[in-house]
Amino acid sequence: MADLILIFGSLPTAPWEWGLTPSGEAGLAETDAQKTDLKALDFNRLIVVLPGQQVVIKPHTLGKLNNKQMQQAAGFSIEDELGASLENSHIALDANSDRLAVVSNHVIENTIAALAEYGLSADIICADYDSFSVADSFSYENRIVQRTGSGLGFTIDTNLASSVLNAEQSIPPQIDTARFLQKINTALQAGHRPINLRQGIFAKRSKHGTRKFKRSMILTAGIVAVFVGANIFQGMSALRKTQAIQEQMAGIYTEIFPGQDVSKKPALAVIRAQSDAKTANQQVFIKLSALLAASAQKVSGVEVSSLRYDAARQQLSLSIRYSGFDDVEALKLAVSTNGGIFTESGTRQSSDGLSGDAVLRLGQ
Repeated sequence: MADLILIFGSLPTAPWEWGLTPSGEAGLAETDAQKTDLKALDFNRLIVVLPGQQVVIKPHTLGKLNNKQMQQAAGFSIEDELGASLENSHIALDANSDRLAVVSNHVIENTIAALAEYGLSADIICADYDSFSVADSFSYENRIVQRTGSGLGFTIDTNLASSVLNAEQSIPPQIDTARFLQKINTALQAGHRPINLRQGIFAKRSKHGTRKFKRSMILTAGIVAVFVGANIFQGMSALRKTQAIQEQMAGIYTEIFPGQDVSKKPALAVIRAQSDAKTANQQVFIKLSALLAASAQKVSGVEVSSLRYDAARQQLSLSIRYSGFDDVEALKLAVSTNGGIFTESGTRQSSDGLSGDAVLRLGQ
């Protein structure tokens, strides 16, 4: 299977490094004409590799938490940890549901739009540190890329290395594009499956319909809360040490506590100060998640392909797959019985099955 691999920079409009497997052709697409010419290459899949600073990957540990822990986890906001609101964050699971990735909706939207401008559509979009399969650490294009054997990792700008490396550590060796492409190709040929960010609402559409990534509705209902509280701090600890994050947090601290010296732990102080103001909204999310889980238990043939929480409207927006039309009414009845409001906004039949969109709210 021939793959066209594009390595993106921090902006999708910047030049694209590209490589074609297994021929070994490679190059740099800088101009509009060069980017347009890529669609004429002979490939089966288009794989786009994003800078890892834009994607957070963590273990998926939902099954290990009880309800109380899930509620505690929800106390930490998406806004504080990811720099993006909950409704503007996209979550993707790996094939075995062992890991999950979070990325801003805008990153995926801009990536898809940049490709479409030149007649291209990605089959796989993944983080650079997830594009290869073995534990490794190297420098590439002014950023440090690191992956562990467990499939976790991070990417950070080289000029911020002192913030994440210990005194005895040094900046890892530099590799060129050809070497990076070789690492990616070797992993793909060996069967490596990076977390594909083209899931749910961003799944690639084809003549055979939307290829949706199947996820249990109960799993998805609590996944955001669990990710934020239980997993984010470990993976983001390195990034929080960077000068940019520290300066930003100090500024927020000053706004909340005017006239006070910045705390030695400003992040903790800010989170605690904001928690009271956000408690009501977080409780709505927790209640909606519990309502969704309880209702889904009564309808076995229901799966969700994407879920978003709209804080302003205090509702969950769902994209759902059903095993049959009876499941639609069964789920609506289950939600109503549990005190919620299920508003369907279109159900359609395709070769992939029955799917539809809906909004879930709390009842009066």
